[in-house]
Amino acid sequence: MIRQRHVSKTLYGYEIAADATALDEGIHVLLYGGEKSHIGAVTIVEPGGQVNTTAFDGHKEDTLSQKWALAIAHKKGLPVIVSAGIHYDHATREQIQEILKVCDELLEQLIGCL
Repeated sequence: MIRQRHVSKTLYGYEIAADATALDEGIHVLLYGGEKSHIGAVTIVEPGGQVNTTAFDGHKEDTLSQKWALAIAHKKGLPVIVSAGIHYDHATREQIQEILKVCDELLEQLIGCL
């Protein structure tokens, strides 16, 4: 049975969101938001636990996509794909920390409803 879930939070005037599709044998997640949604990195966690992450040049979302994919795969015991792209122009170090905190909150919320 296919289930779809959406979680989001507004930060600095822009939405950060995750859309998840739980399939019979796997979970696909799109994590996006900020001023310019995009795909900056993709992580795949295979059934045996092997992790493959790819980030496009100039993007740093690989840390997020990998953290999310591993956490979901560990909790659900399924193969997982996470695509991530969040962008805020000229974000300060403090703002980046707040963005990461919101992403952690969204991850916990999403895991709870999958």
